[in-house]
Amino acid sequence: FRSAPGSFAWRSMRAVSAMVAAAAAALCLAGASALPLSLLRHKNRAMLEERQAAAASLGGMLRLPQTQYFTQKTDHFDWTTETWQQRYWVNATFCADFNKGCPIFLYLGGEASESAYSAVAGEHVELAAQNGAYLATLEHRFYGGSLPKPDLTVDSLRLLSSQQALADLSAFVQALRVQTGLTDAKTSPLVTFGGSYPGALSAWARLKYPHVVHAAVSTSSPVRAEVDYYGYCEVVADALLSPIAGGSQKCYDATRAAFSQMHDRLNGSPQALAALSKQLHSCKPIQATENDRFAAMSAWAGEVMGLVQYNRLVLPKDSPRLNVERYCQNMTAAAKGEELASLATLLTASSSSCMQNTWAEQMVELDNTQADPQASGVGIRQWVWQTATQFAYYQGCNTQGSCPFAADMDIAGFGRQTEEAFGVPLQQTREAVDFTEGYYGSNTTAADRTFFVNGGLDPWHVLSVQRDLPQWGDVRSVVIDGTSHCRQMSPSSPTDPKQVVEAREKVAQAISEWLA
Repeated sequence: FRSAPGSFAWRSMRAVSAMVAAAAAALCLAGASALPLSLLRHKNRAMLEERQAAAASLGGMLRLPQTQYFTQKTDHFDWTTETWQQRYWVNATFCADFNKGCPIFLYLGGEASESAYSAVAGEHVELAAQNGAYLATLEHRFYGGSLPKPDLTVDSLRLLSSQQALADLSAFVQALRVQTGLTDAKTSPLVTFGGSYPGALSAWARLKYPHVVHAAVSTSSPVRAEVDYYGYCEVVADALLSPIAGGSQKCYDATRAAFSQMHDRLNGSPQALAALSKQLHSCKPIQATENDRFAAMSAWAGEVMGLVQYNRLVLPKDSPRLNVERYCQNMTAAAKGEELASLATLLTASSSSCMQNTWAEQMVELDNTQADPQASGVGIRQWVWQTATQFAYYQGCNTQGSCPFAADMDIAGFGRQTEEAFGVPLQQTREAVDFTEGYYGSNTTAADRTFFVNGGLDPWHVLSVQRDLPQWGDVRSVVIDGTSHCRQMSPSSPTDPKQVVEAREKVAQAISEWLA
């Protein structure tokens, strides 16, 4: 566990901090709650792009920490002695004196693979430097190379839950303290960090393991489980309307018109459906079935949802990525009646591959029970299992509200997916969500010394804590106006908006007070 100070070149890292930013941008992507499947794939693409850019830009200037393995118990709630190897990374650069002790900052992984980058760049690393903290990153069970079982069958996935993950955290911390000598919780208090689902884990770790976790920072965290999560699409609508993000009424109207046209053709004549399949660059023809209508609508809605969830207010001029501003510039230029054509052209312009718009194609990916220890990116089958058995977060479209999509993307469709993939029907998911709400206390309960950070245009902020909760102790919150998912977790930059800088300062002040 204990790496010698200077085991990798922090001074070099500071010199190339702008280059490291690309790697750190993938931090929150590695833990970002997302459905439908196209939104998960959107996250995978973004993670791959960010890490490839980081590797190319860093070259040999930064030696990353080595991957290490912790022998973890397979089932913390059973007498079994079976174990597995959990991946982690450490950065001991900032701990000046192990004998006197130093804070421990633990960055939590979520529904995707982790990497060494999360131990060297990001807001939590800057805070570790400021507070002289020992830093560790722990990959979540069943994601990346941390596999308790050799497959992803339902029998194996029964061991995948937030409760098991929190118990993993506790066991890891106890061993880490012994191996590093940082055994005194008073001189070496532990602070957890995470964004999105790992942000929820961070808050829950403080709530459920207060003797292990001294304080928690919980960013963009959906601590409230909800089946009928119509609020997600309503925040997408808000973003398309927001002048701060580059949206407008015309952009929202054009988007809604495009998906209305898609809905009409999905439910139209065989000729209209055949033409739509071609227009949407389908790998296989869309069929006139309830399942294919759900699959096609959610695939294309997921692309727009991804633009909002991972929006960046400013992009380099030569960047091929879309943000809300660029998307809206294109959509508002569409001729009336041609909005769907503009949408299809815009969202496929940077890709030469076809779109998986059918139920059968999407289920192939979701039904894959092979576990790959070399996998990177989001574990799609694993995460959908977690939503089906704990959280739901089903982003259906309520057309009576402001949702810019169409009713083909309904809650029942998500239920049909999970019943086919895991044998978990929608009613069983509703019961599981009720348990989760009772177990963690939703977004109205939190432990003392927890800080919740959210973006005002992040669709997940609706399920998080958006105000201070003094009845539970020192529970603080900030909602950053005009920003998206996990925005403040990236490394500091001279181009950061004022509201992001101010939010980071509030988090830093809280941690300073809690460690005093």
